Amino acid sequence: MAKKLPFNTGYNPNAIPTVGIACKNGLTEQNHAPECDINKIVATYSATGQLPDSNPPQYGDVTTAQSFQESQDLVAQTTQDFERLPADIRAKFQNQPVKLLEFLADENNHETARSLGLMPALPADLTDQPKPSASKAEKDGEKPELETLTDPIAESNPPKAGTVAT
Repeated sequence: MAKKLPFNTGYNPNAIPTVGIACKNGLTEQNHAPECDINKIVATYSATGQLPDSNPPQYGDVTTAQSFQESQDLVAQTTQDFERLPADIRAKFQNQPVKLLEFLADENNHETARSLGLMPALPADLTDQPKPSASKAEKDGEKPELETLTDPIAESNPPKAGTVAT
């Protein structure tokens, strides 16, 4: 007859309790233990008056920066906009919105972005503008006379009596 294996339950007095996960070789790097030991940090500070080397503090004017909530909203909106793009375009950027933003930030990529439909096409009057030709005075080597520009808004609204025109 075959030997029966015991079925362990919480009610079995011979059951060996197991708690947590048993790891034989941990991934913690023990060589950092002395650097993190608070007793050694305090002893070093007591002897030298200085804390161990770390990143220096950074100071800056952040009064004009967005709030944390505004920044999170901007990230969420950018991610949603990226996810609305067709799958083939997202795949060109490894499905990472940051790669698309880096691509669009480079002016050399704007023509490609227009062809992909990521940027609006330039108006026809900007793309087909003829280059200005040099005036006769410039061709002869003379300094051209500067035109005086007039402000059409200022001409149509003359200053009222008793006011100073700027």
